[in-house]
Amino acid sequence: MSSYPAGWPFWQTIGRHGVAIRVRVEVFHDVEAGVYVAHKSNLPGLVAEGESLEELFQNVDDGAKDLLASYLESEPV
Repeated sequence: MSSYPAGWPFWQTIGRHGVAIRVRVEVFHDVEAGVYVAHKSNLPGLVAEGESLEELFQNVDDGAKDLLASYLESEPV
């Protein structure tokens, strides 16, 4: 299955045509707050946190699905 990175030129147009969009995030552990945080994503607006990596991954998945739906269902600007 081919995929195309979010944030690259024409990614929204390509995604509207059924190509899977690849999302990348960097994760760090905030020891003081006791949470894992996903940030620096190639999907604009995606930031998530969770008390465990499993919770973080679920939150990233949910947030990415919502953002992708928002980006891909809207008309180009």
